Amino acid sequence: MYRLHERTLLVVKDGDTLDIGGKTLKFKETTPYLHTEETMITYSIEDKILFPCDIFSTHVANDKFFNDEAGTDITEDLIGYYNAIIHPHRRYVRTLMNALDELDVEMIAPSHGYILRTDIQKYIDLYATMSADTVKGKKVTIQQLEVTQRKSRTC
Repeated sequence: MYRLHERTLLVVKDGDTLDIGGKTLKFKETTPYLHTEETMITYSIEDKILFPCDIFSTHVANDKFFNDEAGTDITEDLIGYYNAIIHPHRRYVRTLMNALDELDVEMIAPSHGYILRTDIQKYIDLYATMSADTVKGKKVTIQQLEVTQRKSRTC
């Protein structure tokens, strides 16, 4: 269908870099399942832009590209996307947080919704908080069942 057999492919792995003519891309495979198995992040070293695939996305249809041009706080949209798409795979967000510690991110350009160019740390911290293991606010109900023994009779 795509005639891939006629192409030369370069397979990149975790930590690989690729010079694309004055820009260097760094690849991190620390984000599987966010939200598909093959997800990885790409970082433009010179521009300090993170291309995180679906991570940090929003489900917003708007004529504005950047979060600071939205005219409203996009936090609820970002949380909604996280809850719908990312939350089931939240344990992998923690590996993302470790990867971000190594990068100087000044802009986040996800595959859906707004490009984040302001309040970057706010959104990174929000993801860290939403993905943290916690028992706070969780409840469990235990129901005690009374068990009685019945004697069987034979006729």
